[in-house]
Amino acid sequence: MIEGNKNLTININSGTIVKAILLVLLFVAIYVFKDLVLVVLTAVVIASAIEPAVRWFKNYSVPRLPAVVLVYLL
Repeated sequence: MIEGNKNLTININSGTIVKAILLVLLFVAIYVFKDLVLVVLTAVVIASAIEPAVRWFKNYSVPRLPAVVLVYLL
């Protein structure tokens, strides 16, 4: 048996409320712009994947733009 009354107090200040609202707005923005986020992430992955080949072409004095186009065509 629990003896006595134990009170539990929870304090929520305005900063906590503002952070919670901002977090909810962030998730809403990500949901609304999910297609854009996926396109950007895909572009980053593709750019990272072709970077070694572009550097290899650059070692043989091929400019960056033609090297990228050539990698895409291959």
